[in-house]
Amino acid sequence: MTMPFEETDGHIELFSGATYAPGSDHTWSIIDIAHSLANQCRYTGHSRHFYSVAEHSILCSMLAEELGYCDPFEALMHDAHESVISDMAAPWKPHLSDYRGAERVAEGHLRAHYDLPDPVTLGCKKVDYLALFIEAYYLMHSKGEGWSDPLNLRVEALKLVKREGWKLPLLEPSLAKTTFIERYRAVKPSGK
Repeated sequence: MTMPFEETDGHIELFSGATYAPGSDHTWSIIDIAHSLANQCRYTGHSRHFYSVAEHSILCSMLAEELGYCDPFEALMHDAHESVISDMAAPWKPHLSDYRGAERVAEGHLRAHYDLPDPVTLGCKKVDYLALFIEAYYLMHSKGEGWSDPLNLRVEALKLVKREGWKLPLLEPSLAKTTFIERYRAVKPSGK
């Protein structure tokens, strides 16, 4: 049995016990973010191995640092809003009445809280696509062939895999959580 939204209390309870209400003035906790992202599987769970949003974010941050496309902190935090709204498979987003609007609200609050550029920088989009194609190579049967590649980065991603040896450690959730927090501490600007 599902409850209509009007019958809910209008917020979600986070790992820490704090609550998040859409559109509220929320104090973001890195522990809540890391815990949630480490327990969410990318690709709607259809990958050959469990692969968390947290591990994806870590990969993006490492690529940003290695390639210099953007700030590694922005890359680490680019999907952190998914800790309260959850990701939706891209093909579904246009079919939901205002998922993108709701996502923009959560993302905007998070970006303001962490003083991240809004909108996402082109460099961050690049590392996100590079990570997508590296992940697809290891996790998906298609290896990402035929996937949308608006920034033409699949070939570069495959070079990173085949020539540079980029791999996925495939972290289980508790290790992905602690690794995300460690990476956060390593790349965050002072005062965050």
